[in-house]
Amino acid sequence: MNRRNSLKLMGMAATAPALAQARSEAFVIRYVLSSAVYGDLPLDEVLAEIAKTGAESVDIWRLRHANHREQITEMGDEEFQGKLLTHEAMMSISTCYPLGPFGQDEEMPGFDLMNAIPDSRSVFGAIYSGDASKIGAASRDVAYRWIRRGHYKLIVPQSPTPWGDYLGSEALFKMSVDPKETEDLSELWESSRLKEELRSELDQWWNPSPP
Repeated sequence: MNRRNSLKLMGMAATAPALAQARSEAFVIRYVLSSAVYGDLPLDEVLAEIAKTGAESVDIWRLRHANHREQITEMGDEEFQGKLLTHEAMMSISTCYPLGPFGQDEEMPGFDLMNAIPDSRSVFGAIYSGDASKIGAASRDVAYRWIRRGHYKLIVPQSPTPWGDYLGSEALFKMSVDPKETEDLSELWESSRLKEELRSELDQWWNPSPP
């Protein structure tokens, strides 16, 4: 081994631990607690929840979702800073979302999925177990897909034994009379055509490959 190669190897050995540490610290999830979850609970009690939930900071919401921005205004910034110090917490953001993204009178207008959806419109969704096993690969972790149209909802498991064991096969429910999804209508002959239509529409929306 010549001197050049020896120095090269020594340099690689010296920098390897630093590079490994840099890679391990490149991505860290830092959780923020939303005060909107607590409505009009006193701010002191909300701040006490930050450490309990594993979060590092709080997102302060104002009316309509909570009133903690208003509580801070009433007590003053100095007293609020004191509360943050007491709870060893910090505020990372203050969210203002009083009337939705377009300032509409009724916030977040849409359809109540507990009622009938117009036959001319379908609503789609997917259910996951929780954390993603790989970012950008949603099909790996999807447990169920569903479509809602009119009074009916079709749920399609992604595998024979999906997360939660809620359903082992496709199921069709009439939500207007069975909102808790207890009576599967998919095996009834009069439902076969509707089931096929909904499944075809669902697959056109998204048909992930099997896990």
